Amino acid sequence: MIGADVVKAAREGNLNYQWADLVTEHNGHRLILQVFRRPARLDGIQWHGSPEEMQHICDILGGIPQTPKIVDEVHLQAPIKFNAIVNDGRGNIVATMSMKKYNNLLEAEIARHGGDDGVSIISCLAKYWVLIEDLAVTTDDKFGKDQAFNYGWFHDKYARNRSVTGKLKCFQNVAGAHNDIHEDPSQGIRIMWQWGVLERNGVQPGIPIHLTEVGMDPELAPLITHEPKLTVFRFPGIPIPTGVELKNGVVLKPHSHQLSV
Repeated sequence: MIGADVVKAAREGNLNYQWADLVTEHNGHRLILQVFRRPARLDGIQWHGSPEEMQHICDILGGIPQTPKIVDEVHLQAPIKFNAIVNDGRGNIVATMSMKKYNNLLEAEIARHGGDDGVSIISCLAKYWVLIEDLAVTTDDKFGKDQAFNYGWFHDKYARNRSVTGKLKCFQNVAGAHNDIHEDPSQGIRIMWQWGVLERNGVQPGIPIHLTEVGMDPELAPLITHEPKLTVFRFPGIPIPTGVELKNGVVLKPHSHQLSV
């Protein structure tokens, strides 16, 4: 029911989200893309989502799930950021909390960092379901094509895992211990808009480019992934909607957002 609520809200225009610019650079190339500036909310509460629910929301809104590289970049570039909240200080972990309780902890931490200004990216509010190239190989003994990978939850003091960019420490390394219907309050809904603006070799103005084209080009792929390339742009166990136009597995939307150039 929870997942149905958040997907229904996205379909009916009731999901609370805002896009914000993010910039990545590699070998003289510069990409301007957009992500949810904070994980999606519904009824004033940060909503969690399974990979299945996140994919449905991507299909509705024209998004693509984040990669671990982008999760890193969001935290690195966020004007408002803090260490992940992994328990309530009394030994109760987030996975056992209600969404409302976890949301209250997050909002209190945002307030301690000056509050939400309504425009800035905020991190670290969650872990995320992510795209990695292993999703193209459906050989997992336990989950097969329904395997899902999550990543994130940065903490500069207590986390022990090195992030994919090597610039952060995280509690959750890239791991595939769940299937695509798993959810708990720690798994937020933050996605990328499917289009970006590319300044190739520093040439301005930039040109619109679909992020699937970035991921499949070995020269440009490091702009969005820590892997040599990315060829999978949706969670493979989730059926593709009928009657839609696709671009490399993504429900195609027009390049209509206003990105900075």
